[in-house]
Amino acid sequence: MEENKLNENLVLDLNEIKNFVFEEIEQNDKTHDNEITETYGLNDDGKKELISQVVHEVKGTDFSEKETIRYDMIKTFISMLDAVEIDTSTAPMSFGQRVVLNTMLNYGLIKEIKGNG
Repeated sequence: MEENKLNENLVLDLNEIKNFVFEEIEQNDKTHDNEITETYGLNDDGKKELISQVVHEVKGTDFSEKETIRYDMIKTFISMLDAVEIDTSTAPMSFGQRVVLNTMLNYGLIKEIKGNG
């Protein structure tokens, strides 16, 4: 991109955005799993009684929260870029707009297409 002028041939790469928002979840990842092991024995009266209990709990990342955060972030990025003028010499981009544009370019969420001329 030239200084003070945005490239007019930039597009959002919807596949990359989808991949960014909905990261692949490995088959072995679990969000929550409990395993309870109980040991019983007989007390002095000959009645069954719980002697010990072991609880093994596995908690993974809540992927729906992560996806929501990433979706909201992309929505915010796009709304920030919506306010950018094509000719930035008349209305310079703010620091936040430059960071958003550079971040989206760096992650491949925006790509350049070949011009018509």
